Amino acid sequence: MNRTLLRLLSVAVLALLLSASPVSSAEEVRVFALQHRAAAELLPALRELAGDKVKLAATNGRIVARGEAAELDLVDRALRGLDVVPVQWRIRVRQSRRSIGETFDATGRIGYRLGTTDNAREQSLQVADGESGLIRIGRDEPFIRQLLALAGEVEGFGTTIDYRRLTTGFLVTPRQSGDQVALELVPRMEDARGEGRHKTVVFQELATRVVVPVGRWVNIGRSVVTGSRVSGVPLSFRAGTAEATREFWVLVEKLP
Repeated sequence: MNRTLLRLLSVAVLALLLSASPVSSAEEVRVFALQHRAAAELLPALRELAGDKVKLAATNGRIVARGEAAELDLVDRALRGLDVVPVQWRIRVRQSRRSIGETFDATGRIGYRLGTTDNAREQSLQVADGESGLIRIGRDEPFIRQLLALAGEVEGFGTTIDYRRLTTGFLVTPRQSGDQVALELVPRMEDARGEGRHKTVVFQELATRVVVPVGRWVNIGRSVVTGSRVSGVPLSFRAGTAEATREFWVLVEKLP
């Protein structure tokens, strides 16, 4: 049995189910074939529009409706406006990191600033309205691994260098909301911290849903990580603090 026959049978079964309950002489069943959008995607909007006056079902790119002719005409007009080519968006996400550090002497007074470091990364993705897209970039980071070496009765330790891919990226789902865009956005950033055998991978995620204007950069979230750093040299001791701030900016552009 081929796919075309299966689709026809499924539509026929839905039509029979919709007409199985008692209907008035003024009611009828219509099948609307869609060209651009998924039937299940449009069904909630149609049900909200038609209410209890029309019974609706979706299958294989078709909407099956039962109701009075005037109500079905309303569904037909609504589908003409909904079943259109989805809007294409270009989503640009900028993830920036700024580190600020200060040192203190033994009396607790600020000694000197260690300076600031700005590190910005930007990614972009083209995605249809209502669909999800993923983009990621990465870099190879060396990690030192200590190994036990045996030579007869002599044992010792050796080191080897492994490389781990650190990933930065985001999962984004845009949905048009009037003249704005509602975004479900999950950025992800991996960092390496520490040195040598003490190096570890730190994961950072920020899931958010925001409504943004088209064509303007918007700050969608900030996470601040504060840690302490202690350094020692002969005959002297200084402690310092470091603050790392990450910001996430998004720009949505409508493609022609």
